[in-house]
Amino acid sequence: MHGMPHGLNSSEVRKLSKTQRRPEVLLAGKLCNKCRDMVVEEAIKVNSGVKQITSVQLNYRPYILEIQNKIQ
Repeated sequence: MHGMPHGLNSSEVRKLSKTQRRPEVLLAGKLCNKCRDMVVEEAIKVNSGVKQITSVQLNYRPYILEIQNKIQ
């Protein structure tokens, strides 16, 4: 998974802080950086009423709904 320490022994991983061991970004490990940024922008547009959820690409709708649930 991106954002996780790779190539380290388990003892070295245990010595890292919690934020260094796991990603703490919305949708981390589910989407790449570019896709995540695009989904966040679309979620903001849907929340503000600029765009309807039906006009968003079908494969991004679950992620937008997940972001909306975390925001509220």
